[in-house]
Amino acid sequence: MDELGYDARTTKDVGGAPTIEADNCIFHELAMKNPEVCHFDLALLGAFTGSKVDLHECMARGGHVCRFRFTPSQ
Repeated sequence: MDELGYDARTTKDVGGAPTIEADNCIFHELAMKNPEVCHFDLALLGAFTGSKVDLHECMARGGHVCRFRFTPSQ
């Protein structure tokens, strides 16, 4: 994600699930006008990781970061 321009870091949520927090969303301006862009981002991350990805916080919706939570597919 850093290579695309995100300022991203890995962490874990309170339940221990892997998360990525990004505070420089490369889609921010576009997502402000077209929130569907966030769904594309989730699908892209899910395809690359083979995980279910939930967006727990979103800068386009007023959040301080974009926070993605990953749950391995079963």
